[in-house]
Amino acid sequence: ELLTRKAAALLALDRGPEAVVCLVEAIELNANYVPAYVSLGGYQARAGYAEAARKTYRDGLSRVPDSEILQRKLAELDGAAPAH
Repeated sequence: ELLTRKAAALLALDRGPEAVVCLVEAIELNANYVPAYVSLGGYQARAGYAEAARKTYRDGLSRVPDSEILQRKLAELDGAAPAH
């Protein structure tokens, strides 16, 4: 959680590449930590790296298949209406 919070602060300061390092480290430390995937994929999507974001969301879903937020983020990225 600490690395994800640090990444959020870095993103707020427009220091995306440094935030990515923190988020990747957070995922390496706990591959089931959904917020790190959500943050990383969101940054990638906003930065114009849609395919990287898709991969991030899919990687997260491979670890936590029941994650509704990861499913929703992937669907939104693919242009589908989010499931409720």
